[in-house]
Amino acid sequence: MVPEIDMDTPPSTTPQPIIPQQPIEEQQIQHLKSEEIRKSNDNIEQLKVETDKEKKNEQQQQQQQQQQQQQKEQENYGNDEVTEVVLRNVLYVSNKVLTGAQYVGGIFAEILGFGEHKYQDHLDEYNMIQEEKKRKMEKEGKIQSDMENGQSGENSISVSSSETQK
Repeated sequence: MVPEIDMDTPPSTTPQPIIPQQPIEEQQIQHLKSEEIRKSNDNIEQLKVETDKEKKNEQQQQQQQQQQQQQKEQENYGNDEVTEVVLRNVLYVSNKVLTGAQYVGGIFAEILGFGEHKYQDHLDEYNMIQEEKKRKMEKEGKIQSDMENGQSGENSISVSSSETQK
């Protein structure tokens, strides 16, 4: 049923929607269908919420299981026989490498002269001079004691004359 449009009357400023008239039975059926749709939508929403909760619970359980596994792994770390063997071998090899590096470093230090003091030559020369002086003093002391005992010789005279020259 379409309403008739009167051409003699001016149109209104806002057009009025045309609403077809439905019988009451059809309206009730549509209302029931919309109620069913709303209920089914509510059921779908509830199912979504429930599945979301289930997913969250599953994720939490997985996280807890992972944490428990990590704790077990941490507790068992180092207790494994293979780990002990590997660790022992690593320590052995690293000790040998360090010993070899020290040996080679010592050789290079000797070759390049890093093992000696900077002025070691001067110190050695000074010590040698001091030892010679000490020996001379001991000889002179021996010669003087010989002279006091009444033994005379050229050595004692030459030494004593060298003393007077100093």
